[in-house]
Amino acid sequence: MANKIIFNVIQVLVVMAFAPLIKGLLNRLKENIQSKRGPSIFQPYLDIWKLFHKDEVISEHSSWIFRITPYVVFITPIFVALLIPVLTGYPLFFAFMGDMLGGGFILALGGFLQRLLQ
Repeated sequence: MANKIIFNVIQVLVVMAFAPLIKGLLNRLKENIQSKRGPSIFQPYLDIWKLFHKDEVISEHSSWIFRITPYVVFITPIFVALLIPVLTGYPLFFAFMGDMLGGGFILALGGFLQRLLQ
């Protein structure tokens, strides 16, 4: 049981730590292909730092969807990292619940709520 918990925690931490780096590498590669000088590959980490230190402004007339959407959008990729093995084939906590299709539906929920607010 302890091995499952350790593998789940390590997988979530690795996915959360390296996802911004991959985004930064892809952005830098796109800029290099266009013969431009892009931002640093660590720019997504700086953006995340800035966003987590901003104050929250919520109108008293906003609906419950407006209040829960940021949490859902943040949690869905973490839940997918627990659903689909990324680092190892070791059984994960929620691996019995779905596969790539289930992960797609979960990510679509976050995307739908995000689009709903735009």
